[in-house]
Parts: sequence; structure tokens; C-alpha cells
Amino acid sequence: MLLWVTATGKHVIIIVNFILIASFLSRFYFDRVLSDLNESIKVKSEIIKQNSSFEADYKTLQNKIEDIKKITSAQNRPIQIISELASLLPPGINLNSFALNNKEATFQARIDSEDSLTIFLSNLNSSKIIENVTIESIEKQNVKDQIMNASFKIIII
Repeated sequence: MLLWVTATGKHVIIIVNFILIASFLSRFYFDRVLSDLNESIKVKSEIIKQNSSFEADYKTLQNKIEDIKKITSAQNRPIQIISELASLLPPGINLNSFALNNKEATFQARIDSEDSLTIFLSNLNSSKIIENVTIESIEKQNVKDQIMNASFKIIII
């Protein structure tokens, strides 16, 4: 038994020595890999530092482009609203005044007949860009004629 223990012990010592030698030699390999990784990190961080001003300029330009898009779309909005309102006007209605403020438009119109008024209100209510229509006042010019003056207020989507 003693012979077996000493023989097995020798084999264990030899295996442990091989593991120690392998770990000692692998240390050189892993040191080289670590050195290469550190060098790569330094190079890439330098590239990032050099491109940071470009990235800041790019973000600034993107923000300016978005601002310009908002401004130009806001400038086209009144034209779209006026075009839509003009397309809704039936014969016999003439606008005397028109005011547009954000999502609200007020206007006064001369209306030749009740039929024209009915058609106009129907057109306004069926419009996709108008949310609400309010008639603020209607006055007949004289008792004999059907001609009326009316004030309208519309809420725009």
C-alpha cells in the first residue's frame, strides 16, 4: 500500500507540475492579449474623442432641421385652412372678414339665401379639418330681402 501511495503521489506531483508550467506559460499569452486589448481601447477612445465634435455638430443640425420642418409646416397650415374654407363656400355666400388664430377661425359673411346658409353649414360640418362650428350672430339686412349678415366661429383640428 505504501508503494502504491508513493507511486500515485509521484504521478499527482507530476500532473500538478504540468498544470503549473502550463499556467505559467499561458500567462505570457494572456498578458499579450490584455496588452493588445488595452491598446485597442486607447485607439478607439481616441477616435471617439476626435469624432465627438462631429457628433455634436450632427445633432445640432438634426435639431435645426426638425425646427425648420415645424416652422414650414406651421406656415403652410393657414393656406390649407383658407383653401379648405374657400372650397366649402357655396354660391351666394361672400366672406367680408376672416381671422385665424392657432386652432380658431372667425369670419363674417354676406349670405344671399337660407339655402346657401344651410349648404354652407352642412359643408362646414362635413369638413375633415373643422372640429366645431358656432354661429355667433345672424342679422337680416332688411325684412323684404333674404340677404343676411352672419358671424361664424370654427374650431380647427
